[in-house]
Amino acid sequence: SGLRAWVDRERELPVDQHMVKALVAPRPLVTVEGLDDLWANPRGTWDTFAAARSAYRLLDAEDAIGIRYLPFKHSFGPPVWEAFFDFADWRFGGRRPSGAYTDNPFA
Repeated sequence: SGLRAWVDRERELPVDQHMVKALVAPRPLVTVEGLDDLWANPRGTWDTFAAARSAYRLLDAEDAIGIRYLPFKHSFGPPVWEAFFDFADWRFGGRRPSGAYTDNPFA
C-alpha cells in the first residue's frame, strides 16, 4: 500500500492536488514554483492553483491564494523564501506585495 501503489496509476487516484489546496480555503496559501523545474510540473501546478482558486472565490477569499513563478529549476534558496515572506507580509501584515501572485506564465 502507500504511494508506491499509485506509480503509473496517477489518473486513478481518488483525490488530486487541487482538492487538497481547496481544503485550506479560506486561509492563506501560497505556492512558489520554478519555471524550469520540470520534475515538479510547473504547468500542472498552475492548473491546481486555478482549480483551487474556485473554492477561494466561493468563500470570497480569492486574494488569500497565490502563486509565483521564479526562473529556477529545483531550489529552495533565498528568492523562494523572499516570495513566501512577501506573501505572508501581505496577507498577515497588510503590506503590499512586491509583485503579483496570480500571473499565469502559460497564458
